[in-house]
Amino acid sequence: KVVRDENGEAVRIPGKCKSVKGIGWFIEEYGIAQISMNLTDTTVTSLHEAFEACRESATRRGLRVTGSELVGLVPLNVILDAGGQSGVMHINSEEGTKISNLTITGGFKEDEDSQERRYGGGIYCIGSTEFENVIIRNNYAIDGGGFYFRDGGSTFKNVLVFENEAQYCGGIAFGEATAIIHNTTITNNTGDRGGGIYLTSSSTVYLRNSIIS
Repeated sequence: KVVRDENGEAVRIPGKCKSVKGIGWFIEEYGIAQISMNLTDTTVTSLHEAFEACRESATRRGLRVTGSELVGLVPLNVILDAGGQSGVMHINSEEGTKISNLTITGGFKEDEDSQERRYGGGIYCIGSTEFENVIIRNNYAIDGGGFYFRDGGSTFKNVLVFENEAQYCGGIAFGEATAIIHNTTITNNTGDRGGGIYLTSSSTVYLRNSIIS
């Protein structure tokens, strides 16, 4: 039922999510409600924030969200924002992988009993990987808030690692790994065992023209 004012105009109430255009309807044939949303500015309301708003609204009514679908194109940085729900990237590379021109943010891992959900809030990497022109910020994990590397060699070029947090190493943690880091800044990361970089005794890191603070 549409509520109208004295002039016959539909009464509109500002929604919870800004920069979002949405509509909902009930489909009797399937016994479900559906919401369609257009996010006009994902820097104001992100994909995961819009989804969580729908889920919370459904929960208050004793309902649950059973699925979601992305229609059309979105910026790559939107897909790479984990929104504090999980890690952003898991790389298992025997032959070598190159990651370039990306921002990795919003990763979150806090399960001490699971290797998959403990290490590398931004990126958990096994094997050899090259990073160039990459920003890693605002990620959290038990160990290796920004990155966690093991069993391989990695190269960093023009990488910025900042504002990541972990219980043991906020920026980059290396376990049985080798890395070459050059023209890279690692700053304002927090952790009990090395806010910037943590290395196991079997790891080797070479630094060139880089800042750790």
